[in-house]
Amino acid sequence: MKKDGLLLGITTGLAVIVCVFSFTLAIAYLQIPKEIPTPEEIEIAEKELKEELPKVTERQKIKKDVPGKKMAVTEKTEIKEKVLPYYLGLINKMGTKTAKIVIILDDAGYSINGFTKLFFQTRVPLTFSVLPGLKYSKAIANMAHENGMEVMLHMPMEYCGNSKTTAEDKLCQADHNMHPYKYAILTGMSKEVVEKELTGAINDIPHVVGINNHMGSKATADKELMSFVIDTAKTKNLYFIDSVTTGRSVAYKLAKLSAQRTNKRDVFLDNINDKEYVKERICELIYRAKCKGYAIGIGHATKVATAEALAEMVPKLKEYGIEVVPASELVN
Repeated sequence: MKKDGLLLGITTGLAVIVCVFSFTLAIAYLQIPKEIPTPEEIEIAEKELKEELPKVTERQKIKKDVPGKKMAVTEKTEIKEKVLPYYLGLINKMGTKTAKIVIILDDAGYSINGFTKLFFQTRVPLTFSVLPGLKYSKAIANMAHENGMEVMLHMPMEYCGNSKTTAEDKLCQADHNMHPYKYAILTGMSKEVVEKELTGAINDIPHVVGINNHMGSKATADKELMSFVIDTAKTKNLYFIDSVTTGRSVAYKLAKLSAQRTNKRDVFLDNINDKEYVKERICELIYRAKCKGYAIGIGHATKVATAEALAEMVPKLKEYGIEVVPASELVN
């Protein structure tokens, strides 16, 4: 009888151990990220996306050109239904894989009122890139710093539409006129002039720790000019982020060769000033970050759609395994 009781106890104990072990394995399995897409799968996904995105831009132009609201609403709804679920599906495939993102807000300095305050209410370390010489440049830099956010210099640089273009320049044609800025980097400038312009702009904005280019599709393709910019930034211990406003930019490569702290933009968030469009681009940023561990997005402090989209998306980032970090954390 005692033997039977002992045997029963041992059997029960072993059963409990097996159950606990199985439960532990099941929990561990659930914590393993879902299968990460292979490089080939990512390439296919990117190709599919490129086929979709031009349609989005084209539809937005139709919305502007064609009178009548009915067509605009119909086209906009179609964009939401196709693009956003596409990225959410890709993100879900990534499982619990964690990553970091940087969100840079260009063109800061025009205003400190209204929706601008929504950016500060996100309570995450956004990076404000401030244009020099504007009415509120100093004020917005101080506000960003006081709210624990990083400050960059958004340095105006020459773009293709500001000068006679050649056949090679067609990839970086600008679609708006160059406005006069207090400080600007232009092709043909000597090293001394570039240093003078940059120094003046840097001194105009408090708390600056880095630089990125404002426009600059012509300037950033100029190897000699950008070497002057990179050298000056390095001398002043400022990192440089290439906004990549043209595929012909040499800025990032030059900075890497110069052992300068640097990185480059992955996604433009708000080419279209529409909240749903910006949310789509934030999802693209999340996807890219999960693919390589980090990603850098650039939006604008002047667009209400960007402020509203961030207000909605930031609270969801944690569940996606995404951490927002200042730009200085992703330069090397």
